[in-house]
Amino acid sequence: MSIEYKSIARGLIEIGTVDKKLGETLIQMVGYRNRLVRINNIISDEELYQIIQSNTKDIENFVSEVKKYLKNVEEKFS
Repeated sequence: MSIEYKSIARGLIEIGTVDKKLGETLIQMVGYRNRLVRINNIISDEELYQIIQSNTKDIENFVSEVKKYLKNVEEKFS
């Protein structure tokens, strides 16, 4: 399943929805998501809190990039 999610992030890079740097960050996030799902008993509350606190900007950047992409697509087909 992780291959699927990583492929989605790679596809977003390929079609220009996100830039390479953000795409690579998304791929790392997928890896961490997989770690949470499979071995959540190894991840401490402190580690999870730290990740959430220090990486919120990545999520905000992702949302912003997708909005820009969708706006461009809408303008292209209007």
